[in-house]
Amino acid sequence: VAYDEGNGTEQWNTTVSFGVDVTESPAVADGVVYVGTKDTGEVWAYNASTGDPVWGGPFDTSGTVASPVVVDGILYIASVGEIYGGYPGNGTERFSHAYGVGESSPAVFNGTLYVHDGSSPGSLHAITDVVEPASFTVTVNGNNSPVDEGQTLTVSVDVTNDGDAQGQQ
Repeated sequence: VAYDEGNGTEQWNTTVSFGVDVTESPAVADGVVYVGTKDTGEVWAYNASTGDPVWGGPFDTSGTVASPVVVDGILYIASVGEIYGGYPGNGTERFSHAYGVGESSPAVFNGTLYVHDGSSPGSLHAITDVVEPASFTVTVNGNNSPVDEGQTLTVSVDVTNDGDAQGQQ
């Protein structure tokens, strides 16, 4: 449910998924509301103004999803013992990192991801080695002539690694 902050009137109301509990606080960033579900490991994104779904459904988690967090263009989703980084626009996973058995909401400060591990009281993980996979852009230079069957086409390309990791293309 979304309410007008000025007068308290209801702006919109939506059902996340039939029979699914949403017990954690939502995250709001760039006009989108993100919610995680209890027990099913679903994550949903809604237009903050209208309540219309942007994307959502099962996420690659083992159950309960804690309150999501969006920082610097990354949607952080904590589940039982694993933290995921996703693209806020579509929920596609960017990376994952195992951290124990907890399921607390993450916090991010100066590039470090903090999350509590419920396996022991007071256990806090500061994760700095979260790495995105390599991502490549391939640009074909120039145009080519038509190629007949059996002929070889030779092209010149530029390959750029747009990600934060080394990789091969």
